[in-house]
Amino acid sequence: MKTALVISIGLITFCTANAQTPANEIVNGDFSSQLSGWSGCFTACTWNSETADGSAGGSLKLDGGTQVQQASANSNCFAVTPGANYHFGLKGKSTFPQISSSISMTCTAFAAAGCTGESTVLGLALTPQPSGFFLESGDWPATIPAGYTSAYCTPEVMGRSPALVDDVYFIKNDEIFANDFE
Repeated sequence: MKTALVISIGLITFCTANAQTPANEIVNGDFSSQLSGWSGCFTACTWNSETADGSAGGSLKLDGGTQVQQASANSNCFAVTPGANYHFGLKGKSTFPQISSSISMTCTAFAAAGCTGESTVLGLALTPQPSGFFLESGDWPATIPAGYTSAYCTPEVMGRSPALVDDVYFIKNDEIFANDFE
Protein backbone atom coordinates (compact mmCIF):
# COMPACT_ATOMS: atom_id res chain seq x y z
CA MET A 1 0.00 0.00 0.00
CA LYS A 2 2.81 2.42 0.88
CA THR A 3 4.55 1.66 -2.43
CA ALA A 4 1.40 2.44 -4.44
CA LEU A 5 0.90 5.70 -2.55
CA VAL A 6 4.51 6.81 -3.12
CA ILE A 7 4.29 5.94 -6.83
CA SER A 8 0.98 7.84 -7.15
CA ILE A 9 2.37 10.94 -5.42
CA GLY A 10 5.53 10.73 -7.54
CA LEU A 11 3.46 10.49 -10.75
CA ILE A 12 1.30 13.47 -9.78
CA THR A 13 4.42 15.50 -8.94
CA PHE A 14 6.10 14.50 -12.24
CA CYS A 15 3.01 15.36 -14.32
CA THR A 16 2.49 18.68 -12.56
CA ALA A 17 6.15 19.67 -12.85
CA ASN A 18 6.27 18.78 -16.56
CA ALA A 19 2.93 20.32 -17.57
CA GLN A 20 3.45 23.22 -19.96
CA THR A 21 1.05 26.06 -20.46
CA PRO A 22 0.63 26.93 -24.13
CA ALA A 23 2.48 30.16 -24.93
CA ASN A 24 0.67 33.41 -25.65
CA GLU A 25 1.73 34.47 -29.15
CA ILE A 26 0.95 38.10 -28.37
CA VAL A 27 3.94 39.91 -26.89
CA ASN A 28 3.06 42.08 -23.89
CA GLY A 29 -0.64 41.18 -23.98
CA ASP A 30 -0.89 42.23 -20.34
CA PHE A 31 0.70 45.65 -21.07
CA SER A 32 3.11 45.25 -18.15
CA SER A 33 5.83 46.73 -20.41
CA GLN A 34 3.72 49.70 -21.44
CA LEU A 35 3.05 49.55 -25.22
CA SER A 36 6.12 47.50 -26.17
CA GLY A 37 5.23 45.12 -29.02
CA TRP A 38 2.19 47.14 -30.13
CA SER A 39 1.96 49.32 -33.25
CA GLY A 40 -0.45 50.78 -35.78
CA CYS A 41 -2.29 52.99 -33.34
CA PHE A 42 -5.42 54.43 -34.96
CA THR A 43 -6.99 57.57 -33.40
CA ALA A 44 -5.77 57.65 -29.77
CA CYS A 45 -3.86 54.87 -27.98
CA THR A 46 -2.06 55.35 -24.69
CA TRP A 47 -0.72 53.18 -21.89
CA ASN A 48 -2.66 53.23 -18.62
CA SER A 49 -1.18 52.15 -15.26
CA GLU A 50 -4.41 50.41 -14.22
CA THR A 51 -5.67 47.08 -15.61
CA ALA A 52 -9.18 46.67 -17.00
CA ASP A 53 -10.30 45.13 -13.71
CA GLY A 54 -8.92 48.06 -11.70
CA SER A 55 -5.76 46.57 -10.22
CA ALA A 56 -2.24 47.93 -10.66
CA GLY A 57 -0.40 46.70 -13.73
CA GLY A 58 -1.16 48.14 -17.11
CA SER A 59 -3.61 48.32 -19.99
CA LEU A 60 -4.09 49.83 -23.42
CA LYS A 61 -6.40 52.84 -23.38
CA LEU A 62 -8.28 53.28 -26.65
CA ASP A 63 -10.17 56.54 -27.12
CA GLY A 64 -12.39 57.25 -30.11
CA GLY A 65 -12.77 60.91 -29.09
CA THR A 66 -15.96 62.93 -28.72
CA GLN A 67 -17.45 61.63 -31.96
CA VAL A 68 -18.43 58.02 -32.58
CA GLN A 69 -15.10 56.82 -33.92
CA GLN A 70 -12.94 53.74 -33.87
CA ALA A 71 -9.67 53.52 -31.96
CA SER A 72 -7.40 50.49 -32.34
CA ALA A 73 -3.84 49.13 -32.15
CA ASN A 74 -2.10 46.09 -33.66
CA SER A 75 -0.28 43.38 -31.73
CA ASN A 76 3.06 41.99 -32.81
CA CYS A 77 3.11 39.75 -35.88
CA PHE A 78 3.56 36.10 -34.87
CA ALA A 79 4.03 32.73 -36.59
CA VAL A 80 1.07 30.32 -36.73
CA THR A 81 0.73 26.70 -37.81
CA PRO A 82 -1.51 26.06 -40.85
CA GLY A 83 -4.48 23.84 -39.90
CA ALA A 84 -3.92 24.30 -36.15
CA ASN A 85 -6.63 25.35 -33.72
CA TYR A 86 -6.10 28.38 -31.51
CA HIS A 87 -8.22 30.52 -29.21
CA PHE A 88 -8.04 34.24 -28.56
CA GLY A 89 -9.57 36.86 -26.33
CA LEU A 90 -9.15 39.94 -24.17
CA LYS A 91 -10.56 41.87 -21.24
CA GLY A 92 -12.13 45.24 -21.84
CA LYS A 93 -13.72 47.93 -19.70
CA SER A 94 -15.68 51.03 -20.63
CA THR A 95 -14.33 54.00 -18.68
CA PHE A 96 -17.20 56.47 -18.99
CA PRO A 97 -20.48 55.36 -17.38
CA GLN A 98 -23.04 57.42 -19.33
CA ILE A 99 -22.06 56.40 -22.85
CA SER A 100 -21.98 52.96 -24.39
CA SER A 101 -19.25 51.68 -26.65
CA SER A 102 -18.26 48.30 -28.01
CA ILE A 103 -14.93 46.63 -27.45
CA SER A 104 -13.83 44.03 -29.96
CA MET A 105 -10.76 42.29 -31.35
CA THR A 106 -10.12 41.02 -34.85
CA CYS A 107 -7.37 38.50 -35.54
CA THR A 108 -6.06 38.27 -39.10
CA ALA A 109 -3.90 35.52 -40.69
CA PHE A 110 -1.52 36.08 -43.60
CA ALA A 111 -0.21 33.77 -46.33
CA ALA A 112 3.40 34.92 -45.89
CA ALA A 113 5.72 35.43 -42.92
CA GLY A 114 5.86 38.89 -41.41
CA CYS A 115 2.09 39.44 -41.80
CA THR A 116 2.33 40.04 -45.53
CA GLY A 117 0.59 38.57 -48.55
CA GLU A 118 -3.02 37.46 -48.84
CA SER A 119 -5.00 37.85 -45.61
CA THR A 120 -8.12 36.42 -44.03
CA VAL A 121 -9.96 37.36 -40.84
CA LEU A 122 -9.85 34.50 -38.34
CA GLY A 123 -12.58 35.83 -36.13
CA LEU A 124 -14.06 38.75 -34.28
CA ALA A 125 -14.25 38.86 -30.50
CA LEU A 126 -17.10 41.24 -29.68
CA THR A 127 -18.23 42.41 -26.26
CA PRO A 128 -21.72 43.78 -25.56
CA GLN A 129 -22.52 47.48 -25.48
CA PRO A 130 -24.03 48.21 -22.07
CA SER A 131 -24.01 51.74 -20.75
CA GLY A 132 -21.88 52.30 -17.70
CA PHE A 133 -18.75 50.72 -16.37
CA PHE A 134 -18.41 47.13 -17.46
CA LEU A 135 -15.71 44.52 -17.56
CA GLU A 136 -16.07 41.95 -20.28
CA SER A 137 -13.88 39.09 -21.34
CA GLY A 138 -14.29 36.14 -23.61
CA ASP A 139 -12.67 33.31 -25.46
CA TRP A 140 -13.13 32.68 -29.20
CA PRO A 141 -11.89 29.81 -31.41
CA ALA A 142 -9.80 30.17 -34.57
CA THR A 143 -8.51 27.62 -37.09
CA ILE A 144 -5.58 28.67 -39.27
CA PRO A 145 -6.34 28.06 -42.98
CA ALA A 146 -3.97 25.92 -45.04
CA GLY A 147 -1.07 27.98 -46.40
CA TYR A 148 -1.32 30.79 -43.82
CA THR A 149 1.78 31.23 -41.66
CA SER A 150 1.56 34.49 -39.67
CA ALA A 151 -1.04 36.58 -37.86
CA TYR A 152 -1.70 39.59 -35.66
CA CYS A 153 -4.64 40.79 -33.56
CA THR A 154 -6.27 44.22 -33.34
CA PRO A 155 -8.27 45.24 -30.26
CA GLU A 156 -10.56 48.20 -30.90
CA VAL A 157 -13.22 50.37 -29.35
CA MET A 158 -16.09 51.92 -31.28
CA GLY A 159 -18.01 54.72 -29.64
CA ARG A 160 -17.54 57.86 -27.58
CA SER A 161 -16.41 56.12 -24.42
CA PRO A 162 -12.71 55.42 -23.90
CA ALA A 163 -11.96 51.83 -22.99
CA LEU A 164 -9.20 49.91 -21.26
CA VAL A 165 -8.02 46.65 -22.85
CA ASP A 166 -5.70 44.07 -21.31
CA ASP A 167 -4.97 40.35 -20.99
CA VAL A 168 -4.96 40.04 -24.78
CA TYR A 169 -4.04 36.52 -25.90
CA PHE A 170 -3.76 34.17 -28.90
CA ILE A 171 -2.94 30.64 -27.77
CA LYS A 172 -2.62 27.31 -29.55
CA ASN A 173 -5.12 24.77 -28.22
CA ASP A 174 -3.64 22.25 -25.83
CA GLU A 175 -4.57 18.84 -27.30
CA ILE A 176 -4.82 17.17 -23.88
CA PHE A 177 -7.46 19.64 -22.69
CA ALA A 178 -9.13 19.90 -26.10
CA ASN A 179 -9.73 16.12 -26.06
CA ASP A 180 -10.93 15.97 -22.43
CA PHE A 181 -7.69 14.38 -21.18
CA GLU A 182 -7.93 11.43 -23.64
